[in-house]
Amino acid sequence: MYFNPTIFYRQELSQMERNKYIAKSESLNKQLEDTRYSIEELRKQLSQQETEESLEDKIVEENRLVGRYKEEIEIYQAIRKHREHELEFLLQDMEYQYGLLKFFMLSKNQNKMDRNRIKET
Repeated sequence: MYFNPTIFYRQELSQMERNKYIAKSESLNKQLEDTRYSIEELRKQLSQQETEESLEDKIVEENRLVGRYKEEIEIYQAIRKHREHELEFLLQDMEYQYGLLKFFMLSKNQNKMDRNRIKET
């Protein structure tokens, strides 16, 4: 067997190309791993962001409910005050009517007493 430089160079070139492809493949595998890691990190961030957004949504909803409850409480307080004023008015009216009734009863009794005195005389 004799040394053929063309075959040798072809073998060397093909070996160099294989090494280049292997290096490129290893580089691409490394990039793929980095990309997978980045995707996982982004998924975690997205999950955390969705959790934060859902918490923010819950807070907004709770604040809205609190506002609505405050409005309802104010309405009920206004209704209660109005009813208290009505009751105070009714109480005053009843006291006035009781006073009138008492006055008329006393005057009626006075009239009876006056009539009895007249009859006696």
